[in-house]
Amino acid sequence: CVFIQMVIIIIIIITMIKRSRYSGNCLDIYGETGPNVDEYPCKDPSSSDAANQQWIWIHNETQLQSKYNSEWCLTASNIFTFAYVYNGSSSDHVTFLVNTHPSQDYVLEWNGIEYWLPNSSVSIVDSEGSELFNTAKVDSAGLPTSRVYRVIVDGQTDLHWQSWTELVPLQDNPQHRSDAAIVNKNGPLEQIRLGNESSEYMYYTTIFEIFANDTNGIVSSMLSWDARMANAYLVFIDNVFVAQSFNYDHGQGSVFAQADTSKANDLLQNNTSHKHVLTILSSSLGVDNGINNMQGPQAQDKGLVGSVLLTLHFNDNHRAVYSLTNQSWSHWIGSTGENLQVHFFFFFFGDIVITTFSIPDNVKSEGVLLIDIGSQTFPGMRRGHFWLNGLDMGHYNNIILGDLPVQRYYFVPYDYVNIGANSINSLVFAEELPNVNPQNINIV
Repeated sequence: CVFIQMVIIIIIIITMIKRSRYSGNCLDIYGETGPNVDEYPCKDPSSSDAANQQWIWIHNETQLQSKYNSEWCLTASNIFTFAYVYNGSSSDHVTFLVNTHPSQDYVLEWNGIEYWLPNSSVSIVDSEGSELFNTAKVDSAGLPTSRVYRVIVDGQTDLHWQSWTELVPLQDNPQHRSDAAIVNKNGPLEQIRLGNESSEYMYYTTIFEIFANDTNGIVSSMLSWDARMANAYLVFIDNVFVAQSFNYDHGQGSVFAQADTSKANDLLQNNTSHKHVLTILSSSLGVDNGINNMQGPQAQDKGLVGSVLLTLHFNDNHRAVYSLTNQSWSHWIGSTGENLQVHFFFFFFGDIVITTFSIPDNVKSEGVLLIDIGSQTFPGMRRGHFWLNGLDMGHYNNIILGDLPVQRYYFVPYDYVNIGANSINSLVFAEELPNVNPQNINIV
């Protein structure tokens, strides 16, 4: 378990820098699909790929061999072996040698050195050619191993929480935010390009009016809108949280979302001005990293992407449908903590919980450090954004689906925490949903 985590850490860190892909047929010619891999071999003649790549047809082996940046690619002996090279800012680089064959081992030459690649394995090689790690050498398949979680900071006894509730930023700006709504326009705008991916949150607000003869006898109401996969939405009417919608599909595409807003029926009937404020908070749960590179940017749209309708059902069985699509909408970026100093003060909309804790000296000998945010038996946090020692830890999602949590444990690098009996660490959760219990959060 520890070694697997090490591989994941390295991949996460180095994929942010320049990547080159090599294979038996080299640089995208082999038709592999998947995240972070170009699916199409056609290269622009003026591109760096085309300029740096040389091709040689080896007649006696009936195959292509190539050089990239004057280095020979991995020996083109089969379609199961690949080399992924990650170049740093200096001359240092890391190479992942991969054998995807389920049963066949290979001995292959890379940069003048032969490496043994067992079946279904990954080997990590540094810039000097030394093998740093091989998954086959730490394989625990067939061994009587089990994953054990030991609580080192108990949420019931070691953590003491403080919490408060933030308001949504509406047109009247109850929190006195210095940043005005970034765009006011007839019709809601797509989230990713409008916010430039500066936050996973986007607030949409509009003012709508109910006809006087529709303010009596409302028995139920429903808000519906054109939404996106892997997107969550929270609905507020007149400052009150009334409903949510959550799509957890791992893909891209449009979906039709609905939320029962009957909780707001009294608000809709008792306001003498008949005017109401609708706020929808869109929370992007991530883009599809398997999307091919021939699709336009609209394939990764988030937020509100079409019509918005409010349907009222009355006690005499008739209904009224209000189209809110072409009304004036205000758009706010839901700023993240590093922009507004989350460890001191920041704006959000839901429940904010914060605590401090110490980590024992011997924790590194225990294994991988994780934050456990609660189980289906002992629910803790549900969905939102969190920070550790002022560092943005990203989105968490512990919604229960099919009696199982989406993700309960979150990895913490030891560099992120202060260790020692008198150490102080801060943990902040900005929770989107109601009914949470931070006492069921543990450090394990």
